[in-house]
Amino acid sequence: MRSIKFRAWDTKNKKMIYNVGICSQASQPIIYNADDDTYNDIIGIPMQYIGITDKNGRDVYEGDIYRSPYHKDGVYYKVEYDIDYCCYQLKYRQHIYKNIDMVEEYDYVGNCYENPEIEVK
Repeated sequence: MRSIKFRAWDTKNKKMIYNVGICSQASQPIIYNADDDTYNDIIGIPMQYIGITDKNGRDVYEGDIYRSPYHKDGVYYKVEYDIDYCCYQLKYRQHIYKNIDMVEEYDYVGNCYENPEIEVK
């Protein structure tokens, strides 16, 4: 069985927080520190671990960005959940998807919050 883990982009402090818990008792998710169960007034964007690791053994989360080694011009893919197909995929441009298993071949370059300069169109 896969681990259920979350991280969150803290929009107030502009940093990524790992090992957070999510409560959905309000109209907006409540994010808390899962290490010590404290509610630190984190206002953020939650992202789920998708259950696989990349070629370097790094956990893959929603919002991660990977570069294809097969394109010389730097093609970047973002890990997103596809609600139509009920699965995680690598998204490039508006509607071009790759199988999520490709992260085993692609290079991790960052995530869409800590690295907004990386353009995934």
